[in-house]
Amino acid sequence: MTAKSSVRSLIKSSYRDMSQNSKKIADYVLNNVVAVSRSSISEVAKEVGVADSTVFQFAKSLGYKGFSEFKIALLSDQFDTQIEADEVVRSEDPTGVTIRKIFENNIKAIREAESLIDDKTYDRAANILLKADRVCFFGLGGSGIEAEYAYHNFLRTDLICSFSTDADRQAALTSKLKENDCLFLYSRSGQTPIVLELVKIARQKKAKVIAVTNYPLSSLAKQADAALISTASHMEFDWGIMRSRITHYITDSLLIIYMQRIGKK
Repeated sequence: MTAKSSVRSLIKSSYRDMSQNSKKIADYVLNNVVAVSRSSISEVAKEVGVADSTVFQFAKSLGYKGFSEFKIALLSDQFDTQIEADEVVRSEDPTGVTIRKIFENNIKAIREAESLIDDKTYDRAANILLKADRVCFFGLGGSGIEAEYAYHNFLRTDLICSFSTDADRQAALTSKLKENDCLFLYSRSGQTPIVLELVKIARQKKAKVIAVTNYPLSSLAKQADAALISTASHMEFDWGIMRSRITHYITDSLLIIYMQRIGKK
């Protein structure tokens, strides 16, 4: 989390993996931004029907030191309080309206992803790559396409790069990694068993793990040495296009940071 992180973005990206009580708090916060920013922890707990400690842990799970810091972030957050339903692309929309909504939603998605950027995580990922001789770029399904994009771009560097979308070959290549080498994983859910097994193999080899995922509370994000958080477009007609595009921006950003560091050596 960074000081400029959008509270809404943090809540949305973490929502899937929250407990039921945390989801109740999240729903209340999103629907009562002004009220929460002016309430005590006990008042919020009473409204939601949970213990004060549950509200406190909710704030901490998002990266804040406590409820007070959470409220300060909420007050300073550039929160869009307008109803977003107007931007949903509908089958009956005229062509011009559809195009406008697509552009507006893409802009919002990029801004949301930007708000989740943690400079220290990118620094950590770049330093991992600086120490690595070999990097394996892996993903399955749609995430495999994103891994391939990264692989082709990092081929421009002096790193020895490998890529595969075959689970057996991924496991074999991961088992060849050495200490400080890097396993670079793409997984939107962060919960795919095959991907998590690769992390286990990498740990046995003392290799480092960089992950790109949509969910900061996922198993992959928690186990990675550096987890770069993307975000998902919530457009009705999306088919994963915007998710892949944002992931490409993340990959491009890390590549440029890495090249900057190489240039300083």
